[in-house]
Amino acid sequence: MVLEFLLSRLDLATLCIGRPSRPDGFIDLDMKMIVEGTGLGQRRCERAIAQFKV
Repeated sequence: MVLEFLLSRLDLATLCIGRPSRPDGFIDLDMKMIVEGTGLGQRRCERAIAQFKV
């Protein structure tokens, strides 16, 4: 679920994960947005992201 959420927020032109804002800006996702977007707990999201780093 975490990976699906992150990929849904991926900007293919820049390969950055977040939300575009204004013509030149970009807002990165924070853990709170990931938790709210997935419906999982914060610790579970942290563990899932740690698995991506391995």
